[in-house]
Amino acid sequence: SVTDFPLCFSIPKALNEKTGWDTGMRRIYNVLCQDFVYPRPEQNLIFLDNHDMSRVFLSLQKDVKKLKMALAFLLTTRGIPQLYYGTELLMDGDGGYHPNVRKDFPGGWSGDKVNAFEPGARTAEQNEVFDYLKNLLQWRKTADVIHKGKLTHYVPEDNVYVYFRYDSNKTVMVILNANQDVRSIDTKRFSQNIHSFKRAEDILSKRDYSEIQSVSVPGLTALILDLQ
Repeated sequence: SVTDFPLCFSIPKALNEKTGWDTGMRRIYNVLCQDFVYPRPEQNLIFLDNHDMSRVFLSLQKDVKKLKMALAFLLTTRGIPQLYYGTELLMDGDGGYHPNVRKDFPGGWSGDKVNAFEPGARTAEQNEVFDYLKNLLQWRKTADVIHKGKLTHYVPEDNVYVYFRYDSNKTVMVILNANQDVRSIDTKRFSQNIHSFKRAEDILSKRDYSEIQSVSVPGLTALILDLQ
């Protein structure tokens, strides 16, 4: 399949830049708008980094919130996601020197001073990202709507990007707020995809949204909502 470098390169820029006509979250939107050039964009290999690039945590200015947003996007947008080992441990090697991004995973070998397979050997931030990724992947395993569903996305406004994954049985709404502070999202704009849905559940926190006419999203946060 196609290795989707344009999408990969757009993600750190989208999360690090201030919003503009073609900056901030519009970076991702503008790349996905070119999907017509691919025969099967849903089969593109999508990723955040690899063995030849700077680790995504470094590219995202070592910001845990931004990394969690990037992971949420990677695992809910179209394509086949690839995760590079150590992302869950906040490895931050600089791609300017390849050995920095190809270090051994800490643990699993005799003589290793740290065994990151054990929660007690990980820092609080490492456990935060590890658990976030674990929960997201556990949900995704049986989320056919993410594996095979269609994608509709909307032009980002005020650095907030909204898109939907849907099929005949399920609709998932994803909201990425790349601002530092909270944003209240009026969902009337997305009526084409919301249809008659009245409520939603956050797939990670299990928080129930009894009404979705307006949704409040904290700064640097991704909401993944199962519409009901």
